[in-house]
Amino acid sequence: MHQELIYNQSIISSQIDRIDLSELKDFNKRVLIIGGSSGYGKSIYKFLKRKDIKVFKAGRAKENDLVIDLRKKSFAKKLRRFCQEKNINILI
Repeated sequence: MHQELIYNQSIISSQIDRIDLSELKDFNKRVLIIGGSSGYGKSIYKFLKRKDIKVFKAGRAKENDLVIDLRKKSFAKKLRRFCQEKNINILI
């Protein structure tokens, strides 16, 4: 599913609105945020949505694009299938 993984990269800035996200838009990157219905995940989800990035959220709440249920062993397969169907190439 992933051609390469880039480690040790992060975005740390107090001026997050000035970050250039054109790579995410130009190369049709799709993002899945695990824990996107609350806290930091929700903030990241809203920020990327405002920047017109194709973003999905996963969490325990039914309002998410993908409902997480770690009690079931089959969740890993469900997550993989969801990422393949939606062409997701970035997980947060």
